[in-house]
Amino acid sequence: MSVNPALAGDSSGGQEIQLRETEKSESSQGSMNVDFSGIGGKIGLVDPDENIKSTVGFGLHVDLGTITPTLRLEGNLDYWSKSQDSRHRNFPCERYNRDLSFGLTVKHALAAEGSIIPYAGGGFGFHLVREEREFSRDAPYDDWEKSGVHPGLHGIGGVEGRFSPQMRGDVEIRYTINDPSNFGIFFGVMYSLKR
Repeated sequence: MSVNPALAGDSSGGQEIQLRETEKSESSQGSMNVDFSGIGGKIGLVDPDENIKSTVGFGLHVDLGTITPTLRLEGNLDYWSKSQDSRHRNFPCERYNRDLSFGLTVKHALAAEGSIIPYAGGGFGFHLVREEREFSRDAPYDDWEKSGVHPGLHGIGGVEGRFSPQMRGDVEIRYTINDPSNFGIFFGVMYSLKR
């Protein structure tokens, strides 16, 4: 009496299908792993537009994991401010500008491996901006201030290196389109929360 292989089932074929499904599942997990992976900070020099002098900028960043093996997602909290002597219609004044932003950045690694890895990317954010002008007593203008929340875009490029299995650092240039727009160069570190 013969047994139909289709009815009896092929155990080796079933194992092969199961193995392919496992590999597919592991591959999809390896390509996207979005979670809270690390925390770090940065400091640098910011050069804003609109005749605002260069100033120091600070940032707090969180590593939100990977979208693909070469695309990393970061959350950003950045701040800069500048107080300077200025003039408005030929009258001296004290000018103050501030930008506090919350945003997301996607970094694309331009090399798969190495001690130094170049990257490029971009993102968007919301900027809490403020400007104040304080005039001297003899000026025919009242002091004024304005503030608001503006959406902004930024582009980045840099290089990243690893200090230890859990610590990496980078040097990054960034241009932000906002009001005012600004260019910056930053030095940062990121500490991995996962071993």
